[in-house]
Amino acid sequence: MLLEIHCDKFIESNHIRPAVKFHKGLNVVLGNEMGANSIGKSTFLLVIDFAFGGNDYVDKATDVEKNIGPHTVFFAFEFNNHIYHFSRSTQEFQVVNECDGEYVKKKEIPIEEYKNWLTDQYKITQDGLSFRALVSRFFRIYQRSNLDEQRPLYGGFPEKCSDAITTIEKIFNEFSSLSDAQKALDDATEKKKKFTDAQAENYIPAVRTQKEYQEYEKQRNQLSLEQELLSDIELLQSRTASEIQNIYTLKARLQSLRCQSARLGTKIAQVKAQLSEKTPTFQDDFRELEQFFNNINLRKIEEIELFHKKLSAILVSELQEELQHALEEQKSLLGEITQAEQELKDFDIPTGISKKILREYSAKAVQIDRITAQLENYDRLLQLKKDVNEYKKRYETLSKTVLFKIETRINEQMREYNDFIYNGSKEAPVLTLTSNGYEFKTINDSGTGTSYKSLVVFDLSVLKLTNLPAIVHDSLVFKNIGDEPLAKIIELYTMFPEKQIFIAIDKADSYHSPKTQEYLDKNTVLSLSSGSFCLFGRSWSDTSTPGL
Repeated sequence: MLLEIHCDKFIESNHIRPAVKFHKGLNVVLGNEMGANSIGKSTFLLVIDFAFGGNDYVDKATDVEKNIGPHTVFFAFEFNNHIYHFSRSTQEFQVVNECDGEYVKKKEIPIEEYKNWLTDQYKITQDGLSFRALVSRFFRIYQRSNLDEQRPLYGGFPEKCSDAITTIEKIFNEFSSLSDAQKALDDATEKKKKFTDAQAENYIPAVRTQKEYQEYEKQRNQLSLEQELLSDIELLQSRTASEIQNIYTLKARLQSLRCQSARLGTKIAQVKAQLSEKTPTFQDDFRELEQFFNNINLRKIEEIELFHKKLSAILVSELQEELQHALEEQKSLLGEITQAEQELKDFDIPTGISKKILREYSAKAVQIDRITAQLENYDRLLQLKKDVNEYKKRYETLSKTVLFKIETRINEQMREYNDFIYNGSKEAPVLTLTSNGYEFKTINDSGTGTSYKSLVVFDLSVLKLTNLPAIVHDSLVFKNIGDEPLAKIIELYTMFPEKQIFIAIDKADSYHSPKTQEYLDKNTVLSLSSGSFCLFGRSWSDTSTPGL
């Protein structure tokens, strides 16, 4: 709990005020009997919020910084019989200083880390609910925007009604029961979005309308009928378009390989024939020619004969080399032919099936597959939409159950407190929750006093039913509430010995009930009045104040 707050700028009669000590239950910041304003009641409540990790003391009470200047607030919390001391400056408010018992700074803590520490110390265990998210909407202080008596769930910052509903579900520890249903709905919605986005970018072919769906079905049926009219259809009916395309490719490749093999066989036969022809004989001695021809150049003839011998040898070598290459190529082709025939055999398709049939069948199969994909994607989108609707319906049903449970608990508690205030003679406020919003009203009574009384009753009911550790009510909340119901409210405030309630209230001597006066006197932690008894020892709004 918050144990104390101290600041050397808090002045009374020109002296620094002692530390303001707090206790469990009701803590009262009391104004004088004249109901003086601008004495620091609301400002001190903002200081309390500042100690609880809020920023509104800096953001909204700008007149304080202007007239007082930068200053540091010192405060302490007690948890499990251990006291923790801190300080926080208005100039460097994004950090909190951890201090020793004399408020000497030990180290800086980032504000978010400090708020997480408060979450742990106050044992805020609801999934995704932080300490500030829990308490902030119940710290109702002038200048904060959560003082709307008809919107008790409003957190004082821009938020949708659905966010406020989520928060109240977390506060009552019911959100986890909805999280699985919410996640399933979110996942289904995301899947549908991705699918429709892919369709819009033409990444996924799909039929767009039911009319197109019917037309594409007719086309698919017609293509299937045309396939059935092809010969050898019984060999292909069980095949996918991809398989038919592979078969067609194999058939074409096999035909090409066989043609290459046939041409190569012809070439090999020709080369062998050339090599098998009788090798010409060559004359080694041409001297007998001299008998018939006078003056013959035998040397020249011998040179020509030698050239013919060499040429013949080269041609034979080249033919043999060509034959060897051709035989190796033929062997490779025969291996490829055997492999292709085996692959066709694995498809259980005879090698002799017509390539034309395969081509026609394959083309129609591809068309059928493309149309089928478009039809299936249309069906898939319909299923995704159906899934979203079903998950949404399931979530809404569960949400209604959870919200009805929460509103029933709150309404029953508000009725109990309202009956305590009015002895059962007046209608209690009623909270109605839906997944997107809520309504808060008192039947047959929309008066301002009743509305603010209902706001107090609501806060006290939540304080009673949950682990909300503290609430803050500024004097503005009490302005229009009658003395008698307010006396009962003060009594209600004293019934929370394990929580902390901080209120600012005026006119201490104006309540008729001595018991009420006793409650206020007993629980007052800070008394403020005009002049030198203001929070800062002076009021800068008073032109008569010396030095202003």
